[in-house]
Amino acid sequence: MNLRILTLCHYMYLLFQAVSSLPPEQMFELMKQMKICIQNNPNEARNMLLQNPQLAYALLQAQIVMKIVDPQVAMVCLTKITCTIIGILCD
Repeated sequence: MNLRILTLCHYMYLLFQAVSSLPPEQMFELMKQMKICIQNNPNEARNMLLQNPQLAYALLQAQIVMKIVDPQVAMVCLTKITCTIIGILCD
């Protein structure tokens, strides 16, 4: 398996661990601030998430932990994204 893919998987695992360890109040505050950002300036929020995919993954993980998003639905989305990333990394 490609070393870059393994590094990406390890990085994702560490990110999910870090988000899962946040206290509920911090997770709620993270979601609240992102919602405000999206409402006030959706284009800036979109660009921020595109330029910082780790933030998008962290927000998704927080939504899973908070039971906002079903883990199976998240896995389907992540699988599609991961397949795209792997395709790019293996070129």
